[in-house]
Amino acid sequence: RVVTSRVLYSSSFTQRAQQIQAQLWQDLDHRDVSGVEVLRQLARSQQRITSALMPVVFTSILMSEQKSDRLPWQSEVVYSLSQTSQVYLDHQVAEVDRALVFNWDAIDDLFPPGVLDEMFAAYGRLLDRLADDPACWNATSLIAPSANWSAFNATETEFPDALLHTLVFDRIAAQPDRIAVIAPQRSLTYRELGDRALRLGSHLHRQGICPNQLVAVVMQKGWEQIVAVLGVLAAGAAYVPIDPDLPIDRLHHLLAQTEFVLTQSWLDLQTDLPRLCVDTAELEEAIDLPAALPTDLAYVIYTSGSTGLPKGVMIEHRSAVNTILDINRRFDVTERDRVLALSSLSFDLSVYDIFGILAAGGAIVLPDPSLGNDPAHWRHLIAQHHVTVWNSVPALMQLLVEQSIDSDLRLVMLSGDWIPLNLPDRIRTCFPNAEIISLGGATEAAIWSIFMRSPPFHQTNQHSIGLRSNLLSPPPQNWGTSEPQSPPLVGDLGAQRLKPK
Repeated sequence: RVVTSRVLYSSSFTQRAQQIQAQLWQDLDHRDVSGVEVLRQLARSQQRITSALMPVVFTSILMSEQKSDRLPWQSEVVYSLSQTSQVYLDHQVAEVDRALVFNWDAIDDLFPPGVLDEMFAAYGRLLDRLADDPACWNATSLIAPSANWSAFNATETEFPDALLHTLVFDRIAAQPDRIAVIAPQRSLTYRELGDRALRLGSHLHRQGICPNQLVAVVMQKGWEQIVAVLGVLAAGAAYVPIDPDLPIDRLHHLLAQTEFVLTQSWLDLQTDLPRLCVDTAELEEAIDLPAALPTDLAYVIYTSGSTGLPKGVMIEHRSAVNTILDINRRFDVTERDRVLALSSLSFDLSVYDIFGILAAGGAIVLPDPSLGNDPAHWRHLIAQHHVTVWNSVPALMQLLVEQSIDSDLRLVMLSGDWIPLNLPDRIRTCFPNAEIISLGGATEAAIWSIFMRSPPFHQTNQHSIGLRSNLLSPPPQNWGTSEPQSPPLVGDLGAQRLKPK
């Protein structure tokens, strides 16, 4: 029989068992339609089935009376076999002389080594707890983590209380003459980048921009974006990236949340807000700027809101710093690395492209925005500037691997969407030295919160959710790289934080 299960996991174990029992009695009204027939109907409704539809079966013979001269644990099973089509794991339970007997029949080759043993041991511990401790029946969570599971999730690491821009300015002091930004129009050394950013931050401060206020960055991709976001943070404010190609009503809606606009001279931006064209501005010498705190806002990324209006996710310095330092440590990103920064500034992958690479002392390679998504242009930049790090959605990598190139690419990070199953092997064909990383996480989790090193895909037919990234200490309440509280949303309950009174 196929039983519908809509269990509320906030319920106690007893309540869940009662819910399933009640559902079973209800579903027995349809007992003339067997589970096999249900599978047949499902198979007919799906044109293509690549795996078993219901691979786990629970077989109960608790209603039968069995007698034995020996208790089950006093016996040794010499041979046992059950055969059910399209079943990977058959869980069987029976009662013998008032003792519970349970057994798993499984196809061992379908599971990684050790997984079935670990699962069975955990299940046995659960039954022991239910037998020994009546309080467990009213608990909502009964699975105690094993030693392996605890080690698997031991990701806590102490990172300094740094700010996104101070990580970069530390590199400016250490390596002022190294190239920081390579753009079609010009390149910037770390010294030039720092000087422009501090002059811009000083200008914003003179204009009355205060910590935690929002400054819009409305620009096409270019070196001006890098100067702008660093300058905003140096002033203690938070930057709000806005795509200049947005519909005018939406663009004005986003601008209304900000205090100042940084843009480029060739963009026809209609706004009453004070603004500055970063590419042409002649700015005064830098002054001492107020120090920000790790708990201050760093940036606000707008995502699609459930009401149709965009919602701005507010990210603090400490959350983003935690993510980028963890990524740099895990994947050994150093001053030898260069990233091809394809993501829009309004997409949070750009946060790593800018601050992750600059914090490591590497260089950002910017494409020509007038060429759009041109993989031939990308291949040229990768080869010419010795790009080593790729960070994008899978669709852009699919364009790149249409043709092989000689390159130094060593790290491919893919996130933001499903990864086609054949893409990792295509990447290996084009870039045999590249390590492929699948990452995920909500914008609220400061870019990413989980990752997985991609295995060769003849070994698997799906992507695992992977490992969690480093968590700040104390551990957050949600499973992310951010601090315990969920970031407030601009235009939502967190709107009062936008404009200091």
